[in-house]
Amino acid sequence: ALYGGSAYKQIQTGVEDSFGPSVTAGYLRTKLSQFNTAGRVSLREEDGVQVLAIQSESDGALYETRIYMNDGKLMENYERADTPFAPLGGIQIASLSACRFSLEADGLFTAEIESLDGTVTRASFAVAQGGGL
Repeated sequence: ALYGGSAYKQIQTGVEDSFGPSVTAGYLRTKLSQFNTAGRVSLREEDGVQVLAIQSESDGALYETRIYMNDGKLMENYERADTPFAPLGGIQIASLSACRFSLEADGLFTAEIESLDGTVTRASFAVAQGGGL
């Protein structure tokens, strides 16, 4: 029973390590496609934390979905755009070693997602930027 339990735990850990980056890549592509309008997607640094900000409007107010890493977890906050960034209180998307974003001038968004076991997955998405795409 001990050997079986240990084997199961190793298999489950392997599934979680490969599952997290795949789910994260799909999640990011879905989020970006939902709000793929020129000028709505940006990257910035807030208190040393890289933040992917996706803007949307509701009832005339501007809101942001903020996606960032905090303590080994990819997190999301949704709040008014004028609310100061605070990495606490977000919703956990995945447990990861790292997730780094880049956004080229031509609108190519890339996420480099590193699983807990060190496997790197890349996800790309063409973001509408000023009518260029």
